Amino acid sequence: DGFSAAETQAVLGHELGHLVCEHSLWFSLGSIGSTLLPPLPGVGAAAERLQQEWRRAAEFSCDRAALLVTQDAAVVSEALIKLASGSTRPVDVEAYLQQAREYDEALEKSSRFVRTMQGRMLADATHPLPIRRVAELDRFA
Repeated sequence: DGFSAAETQAVLGHELGHLVCEHSLWFSLGSIGSTLLPPLPGVGAAAERLQQEWRRAAEFSCDRAALLVTQDAAVVSEALIKLASGSTRPVDVEAYLQQAREYDEALEKSSRFVRTMQGRMLADATHPLPIRRVAELDRFA
């Protein structure tokens, strides 16, 4: 409830993108590889960091798969925003994109310390920030 047919199609397109790209296979192989790495200082942590970066990149790929299915970046963006916010109310995608631009500008102007801390906070995230996903989708479209 609360999702239009096109938004539901976007969500399904995104998830089918994971299946078509065999992401679960690659996630599993990455986990096995990380486990089998010798316990050298920093090697396991570096492997885990790279795996998380790959997972976030996979989400961007599947957002693009949703765009291929719906042929409408606004629909995909609205579905992403609704999923991230937990709300099914209509959203203003343009206002959200404006916030994404302001976020980028603020981050660009911030100190190196702030950018480093933000990177560390997101290091374990399996998904990119929703604001980042919508902005990247807009750039891609």
